[in-house]
Amino acid sequence: MSEHLQAPNMVEASWLSLGGLCALGFGLRVCFGSSLPDNALAKAMTNDAYCVNIKKLTLAYALTALFQMIGSGFMFRLGGLSQLLVPLFSLKWVVLFALFYSIFTRKQGYFILVCTLSVEVLLGLTTAWSQFKEPLFVFVLVCLVRWRFIQRSVKFGLGIVFLLGFALSVFWTSVKMDYRSFLRGNPTKVARLEFLAGRASVYGSYDFSEGAMALASRVTYTSLFGHTLAHVPSKEPHSNGALWLGAVRHVLMPRLLFKNKEITDDSSRAIRFTGLRLAGAESYTSIGIGYFAESYADFGRIGMFVPIFIVGLLIGVMHYVISGLSGSSLLANALGATLVFTQLGSFGTSNMKILGGLIVHFIVFWVLWRQFGETFLRWVKDLDSSCHFVSNER
Repeated sequence: MSEHLQAPNMVEASWLSLGGLCALGFGLRVCFGSSLPDNALAKAMTNDAYCVNIKKLTLAYALTALFQMIGSGFMFRLGGLSQLLVPLFSLKWVVLFALFYSIFTRKQGYFILVCTLSVEVLLGLTTAWSQFKEPLFVFVLVCLVRWRFIQRSVKFGLGIVFLLGFALSVFWTSVKMDYRSFLRGNPTKVARLEFLAGRASVYGSYDFSEGAMALASRVTYTSLFGHTLAHVPSKEPHSNGALWLGAVRHVLMPRLLFKNKEITDDSSRAIRFTGLRLAGAESYTSIGIGYFAESYADFGRIGMFVPIFIVGLLIGVMHYVISGLSGSSLLANALGATLVFTQLGSFGTSNMKILGGLIVHFIVFWVLWRQFGETFLRWVKDLDSSCHFVSNER
């Protein structure tokens, strides 16, 4: 069993985390919504799903995936410009959302869905940071949106995919430290897959049990929050707003203009506020206490909910604006959904990263759609279809 599951103050950390989720959700709900009623929005997105050409959407996915693969190889050489590449890489999830939604709506193209999802998972396994989770998140999100319209036979297959996704997460948690050590030799992608296949061939029930316990400890972050409660303020004083003030200052100083700006290290902050000895960037690892615990370290048990609520409010406002862009309800909501899930998936990272990621994603998405959205819609439209895209413009 992972030692972190035996953390102090786990009950209190769990209640405070649930309270934080409520504050975040309330902030989201204040501005989250559509100018169209739910039924009208569903009809508009369904209409757009029949308007697009699935083969062209698949080609668009392949191009964005290729761009991400090539760009990720040299993004760290670009300095401040690398901040703009991250939301450009996220365009792949926008296209994938629209593709999956169109396939489920039209009940055709399931072979394309299986192939794209499999390729994404395999490519994600070749990275050091378990990037196979993102395509599964997109897949699950689309399934939740379309669940009541999906055929029963397809739902059975989806259940199998969910189980495989869980098993894959457990396996990754078991082997990731050895795998990251293996990556220091800079092996090819084929060699990386061979390494993982070799470990899978000798993987047993004991390994699965240990991996499941480690995964439970890793994904909740409640244990690290518990350690933070035990360490702050008894051994480390509250920061009294310094962490969030630093996050705002960090965002207002883009690396493109301030080349000497401090590089954030989640692990070092986690060590400071938990008192634990944790692995860091030198081990291809980033362990953050998350902005819930950071908010507590800043403002205490009551004040922590204020910045969390503001984060939810900010995400809700940005989603409202992005999903209301003119042109196509399906593509605009795919942009909005990607903006939300890429940031909510950063629960365990620092407040600096989530604020910066939100603002950069919002600006890049808004500018790209305003400049190229209409051109993309003309290209992706199914010429054999007589329907027209339904705008959700506010």
